[in-house]
Amino acid sequence: MTKQIFKYAKKILPFIGVILLIVYILLKEDINEIKNAFLAIHPIYIILALTLTIPRVLVRNTAWQMMLKEQKIYIGYWKSLKIFLIGYFYGSFTPGYLGQLMRIPYLKEKTREPYGKLFVNSTIETTVHTTSIIS
Repeated sequence: MTKQIFKYAKKILPFIGVILLIVYILLKEDINEIKNAFLAIHPIYIILALTLTIPRVLVRNTAWQMMLKEQKIYIGYWKSLKIFLIGYFYGSFTPGYLGQLMRIPYLKEKTREPYGKLFVNSTIETTVHTTSIIS
């Protein structure tokens, strides 16, 4: 039962998130203003943002890898990076970054660990990250 729920959620949730974002933009924002804002960004700032974002994601994935190994959940670095980025994607469309919990079914698929253990791992990772921002 749970397996089927996550299977359908993995297929449907990205579309729901993108549709909600598009509807919000169409209803609340002026499209021309958004277009002009993006065109006003100098390309060097985009390059600078990428050079800062990529190492940040790699460091966060490395920290998550350390937490996974501490809980005896074994998965390769590149697979965990892919799952981490999937959680990042889902989280960017959901309030409170709750979409990041969608990495649990992907992690379950790769590791065959119980959902409870994976949920605790994801909660710990989020708590550690949030606490490091606050401190």
